[in-house]
Amino acid sequence: FTIDAGGDIFLDADGGQVYFQDGGVLHGSIDMTSGLIFRNHVSDADVHIQGNDGGSNINALTLDMSQAGRATFNEGIVLKSSKAGDFGVNINTLAGDSMQLQVVDTSSAGAAHGSIEVSDGHLTLDAAGEIHLDADDGIIRVRDDGGDYGMFQISNSDFIIRSMVSDKDLVFKGNDNGSVFTALTLDMSNAGRAIFNAGGTFNDHVYFGDNDKAVFGGGDDLQIYHDGTHSYINSSTGSLYAR
Repeated sequence: FTIDAGGDIFLDADGGQVYFQDGGVLHGSIDMTSGLIFRNHVSDADVHIQGNDGGSNINALTLDMSQAGRATFNEGIVLKSSKAGDFGVNINTLAGDSMQLQVVDTSSAGAAHGSIEVSDGHLTLDAAGEIHLDADDGIIRVRDDGGDYGMFQISNSDFIIRSMVSDKDLVFKGNDNGSVFTALTLDMSNAGRAIFNAGGTFNDHVYFGDNDKAVFGGGDDLQIYHDGTHSYINSSTGSLYAR
């Protein structure tokens, strides 16, 4: 049965419903009573939007009705920004439910990697609660334009902070009454030598390796040399003891 018109074809249903049946069995309908609703009437039967890509038929979009309408896109999603310049994707969950963004490996030749890229501007992670970084390999890398600069690593339950660039320091900065300053520098071109900006307070023993020295004050004002034994200074007499 063919409907062929030289102009347009109009379906005008004053009842607001257009039904699609097969052998008297209702499969789908278009409901115009409150907006425009496309409805699948068969229990758990999916809705497919198909097309032709280079001569091959594809499922561009599948709506899984046995999974509350979960959408499966065949090849990615591109979301355009609004004319105002701002665009947001809102994922609404019921109370107590979790939101998940998952990359699932579907037996591809290589590993299924995930990537969030912002071509221009900043990326902000904003949570009302905590932010968790969970890497099963125990490594979180800090990169700039693809180059490795730093790494957080878990090894045998030890937490490691590592500078990846040869001879580049680890620098700890802070804010003192509005002024940014360097509190501590670990000099990686000098085996990690620690340089404290304003001295240090130690609540327990301080140990130095054999043949090393601690330098206090500017230049060589005061030096304490280690002679290979465990040494200490008597605070009452100022004398140096070996034990």
